[in-house]
Parts: sequence; C-alpha cells; structure tokens
Amino acid sequence: MRIKRYFGFVYQTNHHAGSKAKEDANRIFEKNGYKKINLVPPKIKNLRVVELCYIFFALFKLPFIKNSDFILNFPAEHFGEAFIYEKLFKQKEKKNLNVIFLIHDIEELRGGERALGKKGCVPYFHSLKALFLADAVIAHTSKMKTWLVEKGFDSQKISVLEIFDYLFSTPRLGGHFGNEVIVAGNLSPEKVGFLETLPENQAINYKLYGPNFNAEKSAGTQLHYMGSFSPDEIPEKISGSFGLIWDSETAEGGHGENGHYQRYNSPHKASLYLVAGFPIIIWREAALDDFVEREGIGFSINHLGELDEKIQALTKEDYEMMQRNVWRVASKLSQGAYLSAALELL
Repeated sequence: MRIKRYFGFVYQTNHHAGSKAKEDANRIFEKNGYKKINLVPPKIKNLRVVELCYIFFALFKLPFIKNSDFILNFPAEHFGEAFIYEKLFKQKEKKNLNVIFLIHDIEELRGGERALGKKGCVPYFHSLKALFLADAVIAHTSKMKTWLVEKGFDSQKISVLEIFDYLFSTPRLGGHFGNEVIVAGNLSPEKVGFLETLPENQAINYKLYGPNFNAEKSAGTQLHYMGSFSPDEIPEKISGSFGLIWDSETAEGGHGENGHYQRYNSPHKASLYLVAGFPIIIWREAALDDFVEREGIGFSINHLGELDEKIQALTKEDYEMMQRNVWRVASKLSQGAYLSAALELL
C-alpha cells in the first residue's frame, strides 16, 4: 500500500509572502490526504537545532521510508531542507518513491542563474536541473508550463495552479470605489523601484504595506506608508480601492528581473488582495493577467501613467461587479480550491 506524504518543515515567519504560501500549501496537502512527517519536536524554535533535526532525519529515518508518494515545496530554502531532498532522490528508485514538486520560484526565470554556480545542495535545489528529478510538477501558470516544456519537461507531467491559495477564515469585501492603490509585500528598493518613477500630477494615492520601506520618502508625495503586518493579519489591515501587482523597476511594466518574471509567475500578493476584497491592477503582459481578465477581478495596463484615466472611466457599478467576482474567487482561495484542483490532475 502506498502512502501520500509531505515534510513538516519549519518556515521562518516574516511580514511578506515568503512563509505563508508554503505553510498554506502544507495544510492543503493534508486536506488532500497527504500525511505529515514531523521532523522537529514541538517547541523547538532555534534554527540551528531545527537544521540538526533535519540532518538527523535524513541520515537515520528517511532510509526506512518506502512505497510513498511525496509532494515537496520547491525550492528548498535552507541546508537541512535541501539535504533531505538530496537524500530522498538518492533512494527514490530503490525505495519505490514518487515525487511531485509544487513550484514556488524558479531561479532561472527570476534571473538568478548567477547564484546557481555555487556548490552545495541548496543552490542545486533552487535550479531547473532539480525539477527534472521529479515525477511531476505544479507550475504557476500556463505560460510557466510552456517555458518548462521548451526546456524539455514532459507536458503530461505538469499541472497548472493558476493562482496561489490564501487560507483565511472569511474573505473580506474591503475595497471601496476610489483612487487608493495598495502596494503590499516586500518594499525594498529592488522590489518596488517603480515607486521612484511614478508619473507626476496624478490623483492617485498609493498606500504601502510591508517591511523594508524608508518611510521618510513618503512625506509630501503620493506615497503613504501604513505599516507592516504578518500574512495572517494583513487581510484585515489593508484598506483602499485596488491592489497593485507591479514588479517592474519603472512605471512601465516588465522592466528588470522581477518585471520579466511577471511574464510567467503567479504573485502571491494577488491572492492577498483578493481575500482582502480588492480588485487587481496588473501589467498587461503578466501571466496572471489572463486569469484576472477571465474572472473579471480587475484590469490591466502597460504603464502606471494610465491609471488616472483608467480609474476615472470606471463607474461605481463597474467596481461593484468586480467586487462580486473578487468575492467568488476569494471564497475558493480561502478554502484551498486551486491547489486541490491541481493535485487532482496529477
């Protein structure tokens, strides 16, 4: 008899999407019949001790596991996690194991190939090469799937997620019709460089939520820093009219490594905006724009200079229709429906 399993890694919490997506994925794995392998005794929080627990498991317990179907979050973030992955794949054939990767990031698509030349298992389990070890993968979008097929991956072994789930007790209808645009997530300069190039003389107010922002820059500008909150708190904290997904380095979409990445990925912040009740504004060439348009949950633009005119052209009725669609999608996100559906296809 085969057993469906996943590893109970401890993810370091922060005030942007990092750990939330993987923690939610683990809960959805369990909902779909995957049994958790506990790696760390309760109450241990010291990261060095956690890593030692991972190494101990890989060396002394993992060799006894057989006839199992594993689902793994990809990439592995830390040495202990990557060490378990490495040992798992070394015994995969001998122990009759199958492995599915749920992709969270692909370094090559992020422009991170320069980091992959480093030795060791952590860089390896960030790389495209490691994905080829799996029996199947779950990609963010159909455009990411196309890219993987172009790289040589079997299209029959790729399921498409479309959008990350965001487990939350009850989706909100937090948006109000107006010109307040929310920017949530990591606010470091390399992630939100476009804020330095915003068009002048626009009647747009940007409300910023997240860590690593220099609050002094917001004084006397269109930018209003609202604070930093945990992924579980922020859906009830943010307010405004629309959620902006714009990883470009400039006010024009698609510039820089993160801007290019939007052609393929499904940003987790989109799910945050939706469960919080906000229609989405996104770059027109982003992979997720297909989903936004099909579901009627926002609109797309090529340049942030278009925002004034685009918002002014909307009626309150248009906005309320978007909100109803947002609620419909958010209800599914909050229950883990999208990952559950992707798992069923494998």
